[in-house]
Amino acid sequence: IEPFGVVELNNLLRQLIKDEEKEILKILQKITTLIGEKAQEINNSILSLGEIDFIYARAVLADKMKAVEPILNQNGFINRIQAKHPLLQGPVVTININLGKVFNILEITGPNTGGKTVTLKTVGILALMAQCGLHIPAAHGSEIAVFKKIFCDIGDEQSIEQNLSTFSSHMKYIVQILREANSDSLVLLDELGAGTDPTEGAALGMAVLDFLRKKETKVIATTHHDSLKTYAYLTKGVCNARVEFDEETLKPTFQVSIGLPGKSCAFIVARKLGLAPEVVLQAQSFLSQEKIKADNLIEKIEQDKKLIEQEKKLIEASKEESIEIKDKLEKELNKIEENKKEIILKAYQEAEKILKETQNRAEKIIEKLNKRMVFNKESQGPLLKQMQMISQEIKAEINKIKPERGLIKDQSIEKGDYVFIKSLNKKGIILSISTKSEKCKVQIDNIKMLVSIFDIEKTDKLNKVLDKFSHTGNDFSRGLNGGDSFSLSKIKAFKNEISIRHLTVEEARPILEKYLDDAYLLGVSPVYIIHGKGKGILRKEVEKLLNETPFIKSFKLGNAKEGGIGVTIVYLNK
Repeated sequence: IEPFGVVELNNLLRQLIKDEEKEILKILQKITTLIGEKAQEINNSILSLGEIDFIYARAVLADKMKAVEPILNQNGFINRIQAKHPLLQGPVVTININLGKVFNILEITGPNTGGKTVTLKTVGILALMAQCGLHIPAAHGSEIAVFKKIFCDIGDEQSIEQNLSTFSSHMKYIVQILREANSDSLVLLDELGAGTDPTEGAALGMAVLDFLRKKETKVIATTHHDSLKTYAYLTKGVCNARVEFDEETLKPTFQVSIGLPGKSCAFIVARKLGLAPEVVLQAQSFLSQEKIKADNLIEKIEQDKKLIEQEKKLIEASKEESIEIKDKLEKELNKIEENKKEIILKAYQEAEKILKETQNRAEKIIEKLNKRMVFNKESQGPLLKQMQMISQEIKAEINKIKPERGLIKDQSIEKGDYVFIKSLNKKGIILSISTKSEKCKVQIDNIKMLVSIFDIEKTDKLNKVLDKFSHTGNDFSRGLNGGDSFSLSKIKAFKNEISIRHLTVEEARPILEKYLDDAYLLGVSPVYIIHGKGKGILRKEVEKLLNETPFIKSFKLGNAKEGGIGVTIVYLNK
């Protein structure tokens, strides 16, 4: 009997338990309502999570297999480079298979356990993996076609049933394949023509392949029938291949070679395993002459192929060696050419320097003689003529060693560049360049002068003072600070007119050339050339010289007040 003192307490406990159950039910109902409101979002999230999980699983699998993304195409082209079956563990011999470009049907022959069936399975499973969005265990650059249908007839187990049963099983699949396959299909056939009379099986095999060939179906088939090997040789779009077999170790290498049929190697294996030699010889005598000829032909082709491969390797090695020798010779030749250019350039600069010094010395001598009144104008003419002849002879000798234009072009010297004048051992800035006369106008400190383009070398910027000065303008007079007494005296002594009357053309030309150079360097423009009227011989020579001089801006004959046609007014570039 329940004690009276605890009756009330037990009643209270039972009531609290019921209240708790009611509250739990309310909470569950509320949660269920909330979940129901978000049912669609939750379902979508579950689907997305499943897709993400699938993508992650593919990534994990690809990483585990060291797989790569294949190049997909819709042209029926397969090029598997170093492919391997994804289920094979440990060190695996990779295979190279191509199909769909040169040929649509590939026949693989060779000994049993040589890897023919594994090759078929590898091609099939990698094609399916690629079409499922998976990476494949192969080398980078492997290509796989996207097929609409993939058919296979692969016998995995040896049958001890009657030939008819095995043959019927194969035919059942082949009938379906021939009915449904097209140019967008991949067909894999293992042991084509097996399970029945060899002659009839081979004939049926050829008919099946020819039917698929006409439909442009991509086919890989394995077989032992010699007739099918011959069919592959003689039929366009069909190619032989074989699995390699090491006759010394009696073990397959599992490598696939495209272009040659394989041999079953039954006699070799039997002899190595100890079968009596006379039995092997007798077995060989039972072979037909066609079979013997075919085997001998295959063996000869194999030997020829090995020789070709060896020669190919030798040619490749020779080619690489030739390229190395060629590169080495080209480097040596370029080095010699650079040294040659440098020697010629130095010789040319030295010769120009000597010529310039000689001309300056000659001018100074004549100037001194003029001051001393040693000889008159009549005796001066022959001397000037002789000087001109000597100068021309020196110039002709210098031109023989004149460097190529490439020496200046290689430097990419432009107006405004800072250069080093080698003959003067000073730096300056380019004011203008004349490729015609191969000279350039250079400003060195406060002096402007003409130098040969072969006497300059591009350099870094000068000091800040010269850099600042180079931006003050091209007017020579503004650049003078009164410190160059030679330049100032030359400006004061220079006249803007020159008379060459009574001189011959040979006498006048060198005098006029120097006068124009001085005018250009000193920035004097215009200048007046007085050549007289006469027969116009000097005037024509003046016009010719002005047209040849690059820094001449323009020229014209004077008007009546300026001397008429006896005077040419010349405007020089600033």
